[in-house]
Amino acid sequence: MLPGNAPLKQIGKEVKQLKTRPKQENVLADLVATAWNDHAPDVEFAGMTLAQFRTATKASSDTRDALVSLVAQRRAKQDERNSVDLASRDTVQRVVAAVRSDPDHGPDSPLLAAMGYVTRSARKTGKTNKTNGNGPVNGNGNGNGTATAMVAAAAQK
Repeated sequence: MLPGNAPLKQIGKEVKQLKTRPKQENVLADLVATAWNDHAPDVEFAGMTLAQFRTATKASSDTRDALVSLVAQRRAKQDERNSVDLASRDTVQRVVAAVRSDPDHGPDSPLLAAMGYVTRSARKTGKTNKTNGNGPVNGNGNGNGTATAMVAAAAQK
């Protein structure tokens, strides 16, 4: 004995899933129209014939179809954008390399700086001389120093 709204139904040893109604409006409208056509094609419901019902619910399907088309067009445009961006990036890199190698401008020119690149003279050396107030520490940049540097700092006090 199973309740009437049980999602599973046992018949013998096999278990079958009961059918559920579709949630999308266009699919549900199509299901209703198909059932209406199969069982009572000449009867009017809610003051409509089957043809009038299909006309009234056609806008839902048409709008969903248009959305699918727009999504496909969007994906195509994104792919197109990605490919032209690659070509633009290559062109920019070639122009910047030409400015760097040009004898009138070179790697230290204001033109290169105006393009957003760091000129040779503006680059730092990379050498760091960090201190923690008690003299130099190791150059790892974390400011903690080594154990021998801490012992040396304590000996100075």
